[in-house]
Amino acid sequence: MSLAEDSFYDQDFKTPDTARDAKEPWKTYKEKWKQAKELVQGGKHKILEIELKRPQKSHDRNAASEAVNASLKAVETLLTSLKTDVTKQAVIDELRTAAYGQPKSLDAAGTKTFDDNPTTGCGGNSQANSNAGKSIANDMVCLCSNTGGNSDSCTGAAIGRSLKYSNRGEAVTAFNALKPKCPKTAALKASQATIAAAVTQFVATLRAGQKAQHNAQNILGTAAAAQCNAGAQAGCVLYKNTADGEALPVPWLAKLETAGTKITQLVRQQKANDQLLQ
Repeated sequence: MSLAEDSFYDQDFKTPDTARDAKEPWKTYKEKWKQAKELVQGGKHKILEIELKRPQKSHDRNAASEAVNASLKAVETLLTSLKTDVTKQAVIDELRTAAYGQPKSLDAAGTKTFDDNPTTGCGGNSQANSNAGKSIANDMVCLCSNTGGNSDSCTGAAIGRSLKYSNRGEAVTAFNALKPKCPKTAALKASQATIAAAVTQFVATLRAGQKAQHNAQNILGTAAAAQCNAGAQAGCVLYKNTADGEALPVPWLAKLETAGTKITQLVRQQKANDQLLQ
């Protein structure tokens, strides 16, 4: 703005002009132009400790204006070339959705993380009605709870009687009790490789634990039963059946795989952008 032509600089950026302001580039830049002009008029704004002043009209000012405009156009072209298809936040959202059923923290008030009852939350005796797999937190509570709340299947020793899942509120309490008991491991950055390894391990564990009593259903856990309800039939999760040619129907598993794909895309995107900026 300090180098702009007088015909542009002298315009009124404060008074609304409905017809003009509705069109580009005024629609996008009017407020920024107004702020820039106010800084120039104030005469106190500094860039690299140099006060921003508007020089008198001259050949030097015109030459400087052309140089600045050329630089801005080059930057604009570069910015439009940079790839922003995938963001780091998009990866984080996928991972959180895998953990909690939503891209935030645990949903204690709704049913994004847990179901209202374990019959559907853990699968019950109907794979068709099963909502198991809606979140890692949900399946974790299904595996680690029982009627008395004193299951030691996940912790080695009972931790009171809070490990119950007869309703959503109990599931929230159970998860909050279990979470501190999870073994601490060395901090690892999420990568496509670590996620792929986790997915492979889960599928292998599911397949290796199949028992005759499972009736060829997708049941995770050691229980020798064809139903799972975190109560009398504890220690397992009943997922929906796998359709021919389809992936294992576990929503949080799909979210993990999507996160891995996005990480790969993010890495490629960053490399492409780095090359543009060289």
